[in-house]
Amino acid sequence: MNPNLGQVQENIGRARAIVHNRIGELQNLDVLVLPEMIFSGYVFKSRAEIEPFLEDPSDRESPSIQFAIDMARSLDAYVACGFPERSGANAYNSQFIAAPGGSQAHVYRKHFLYETDEAWAQEGDAFESYQLGSLGKAGSGICMDLNPYRFQTPFEDFEFANAMRKANVELLLLSMNWIAHESWNLKEELLAYWKLRLYPLRGKSCIAAIANRTGTERDIRFAGCSCVIDLKRNTVLASLDEEEEALLVCEI
Repeated sequence: MNPNLGQVQENIGRARAIVHNRIGELQNLDVLVLPEMIFSGYVFKSRAEIEPFLEDPSDRESPSIQFAIDMARSLDAYVACGFPERSGANAYNSQFIAAPGGSQAHVYRKHFLYETDEAWAQEGDAFESYQLGSLGKAGSGICMDLNPYRFQTPFEDFEFANAMRKANVELLLLSMNWIAHESWNLKEELLAYWKLRLYPLRGKSCIAAIANRTGTERDIRFAGCSCVIDLKRNTVLASLDEEEEALLVCEI
């Protein structure tokens, strides 16, 4: 999706329309994954600027939480939705996972922050895994989590992927606002890079569902190319293109 910065209700309406236009294909859906901070937009310059858009995950009437809960009930599926979180005096770039009945299954806070996040957010404590009902053990990640910490640690440390391997996860729910690199043959090289950053999980029975936004916000262009990767076979099962705003449906 290509959300408009700060236009929360408009963005939610567009997301609902995208889902409902494909509703006939979703009768047996298990999990729906949406991008990072999908309804607020992403490029905020300060804590003061993002303050009106921070949400408490315990408030079931806050926009992103309500969307995830309503969609989970409607689809009888898990729904993972990126949102900016308020927790006391702190703020986090987070992912809310709603269970099929509408209860809260998990909240994950982005552990490795990108420079844009550092203008307003605190780091989450750690990479996390959790049980996702009959789908097995899952792990969440948000964008920069896949990279080396602050681009400073050794590339081969693979912090996120090694944590998920040690936890024996079977499903990765990855919400992204991944920026397009002008020098890349974008889709081919981006999908190859995501597979590379998940290298420690190669050969393991694990599926990565990657939801990445598209479009441009404050002169920053995002890469799109949402995809589903079978890490056991190191194969991309399905993907969208860079500018494509759509719902990608994939049967595993």
